[in-house]
Amino acid sequence: MSVQNQVIPINSLINIELRRNVVQYSDWLKEKAEQMLDEIGDTGLSETQVNGLLSVANTSISVASISRFIERQVQRHDEWQKNDLGKKLLSEMKNLNQNAKTLAEEIQKKLIKPTSPQSSELSSLNDPKGGLPEIHYLLAREFIQSFGVGYLYRYKKRRVQREIEEGEE
Repeated sequence: MSVQNQVIPINSLINIELRRNVVQYSDWLKEKAEQMLDEIGDTGLSETQVNGLLSVANTSISVASISRFIERQVQRHDEWQKNDLGKKLLSEMKNLNQNAKTLAEEIQKKLIKPTSPQSSELSSLNDPKGGLPEIHYLLAREFIQSFGVGYLYRYKKRRVQREIEEGEE
């Protein structure tokens, strides 16, 4: 059978379309992260704290795990409470669930007609026990990565500026 005649399983098509759409959302998520960074300003998070957030986002399997990490950080560290950083991050995690639903609907419309035999597989995309948590997680992870990288850039920039200023005195 030639490559052109191979049938791609619907789950593979869903996965490909999902990844492609998350990449398309990445610019928008980066803008949202930058807006949040502008709002919160310098909360004093250390590089270690931001790297911890990035690590959790990249290694966990759910938005709930990321949210629990943020909640623990808010309880333990004043920097996470300053300018409502923790609350804003948690709020954004919840808001991204609606974006995940929209993305699931877009994928369903692109891939299959409602009368198709595979429509039941695609309907699980919007199911809270099906594909929706994965979509929500992928969007949340992308947002946290943009937030963390942006914060680290600003944090290092501030640190270098302070060192220069201290050297001039």
